Amino acid sequence: MLLRPLGLFGVALLSTGCISGPESTVFVMSGPLAARSTTATDGDMPSVQVATVSLPAFLDNDDILVRHGPYALDASKTGHWGERLSLGLTHALAADLTRKLPGVRVGLERSLAPSGRRLQVEVDSFDVYPDGHCVLAANWSVVAASGAAVSDAGASGAAPPAFGRGVFATPASGRSPADDEEIVRAMAQATAELADAILASL
Repeated sequence: MLLRPLGLFGVALLSTGCISGPESTVFVMSGPLAARSTTATDGDMPSVQVATVSLPAFLDNDDILVRHGPYALDASKTGHWGERLSLGLTHALAADLTRKLPGVRVGLERSLAPSGRRLQVEVDSFDVYPDGHCVLAANWSVVAASGAAVSDAGASGAAPPAFGRGVFATPASGRSPADDEEIVRAMAQATAELADAILASL
């Protein structure tokens, strides 16, 4: 008569997580921004809206994915993103551009006045491999709020192209398999290189 209740108790322990796997660490793509003072004249500064980055659907979740061969993707069991990758990548790009364009107001989509320019980024691939090296391929464009391509002088005073494309690769971490922190660092580095390339269009 005691075996059945004890058996049910064992199932209850498993279902409530008393026997659990490794803890999962939450990662973000960018570090905190230093506070930047604002003034009444900031409204006269040039502005850039960063639209939400477009990603392939299979990447746009909170899994940290590692590519194995041409077709397989493995999700980390020890770490995950704190938000969908499209949002994390958008926030990282905005943070990088904010640091590198002190004379320009950089904000997320719809957070700035419609008179500003709009940055649109479409990611074709964002792959990390077991040794930690990362490859990011992306297209970007800078358009006016009305949707017309920008052809006037950018923040640097030069006339930049309205469109660009780049492939950004980071080296292997030196360990195989790479751990979550090394993978996140490689993806953040590739994103920073994308931001540097985009600067030519702003």
